[in-house]
Amino acid sequence: LKSYTNIQEGNALRIDWETVVPKEKLNYIMGNPPFVGLSLRTESQQEDMANVFKDNDRAGRLDYVAAWYKKAANLLEGTYAEAAFVSTNSIVQGEQAPILWEDLFGQSIVINFAYRTFVWSSEASQKAHVHCVIIGFAKHDKSEKYLFENGTKRQVQHINGYLVEANDVFIQLRGKANPNV
Repeated sequence: LKSYTNIQEGNALRIDWETVVPKEKLNYIMGNPPFVGLSLRTESQQEDMANVFKDNDRAGRLDYVAAWYKKAANLLEGTYAEAAFVSTNSIVQGEQAPILWEDLFGQSIVINFAYRTFVWSSEASQKAHVHCVIIGFAKHDKSEKYLFENGTKRQVQHINGYLVEANDVFIQLRGKANPNV
């Protein structure tokens, strides 16, 4: 990358985002954070996750991309700004959904639009095929919420952490099978 005077270079999870744009001047945060799963994180990325999710002892199970959601949620506090990220769909599936979205919903984050799982293919010689989602969120609840899927747009009342129109119910991981069932 070339250096420019108006571009802050560095680790986005270690930079105070308000030094880049004061939150009172912020309208939207948008991005395509790195897609790095738990098993592929470096030691430095593990430290980033621990720093961003200081109060969530289960966050170590999340994909690295989840740290951008948390960092944006923290910055949105006291603003009418919004955020949207392209991410791996793993953050809305399995054990990751309750870990991330219970945390964010506890900060009064609301999902206002989402593009459900789609396959993104790169144009590189070694083509990547990644299952992605796009999630738009804020601290304010919009009256019109939208779910996008397979080229269709549907207005909904509420979008939960699994990107479906349903209440905020989370499936929790059990340590052991129940022998009485």
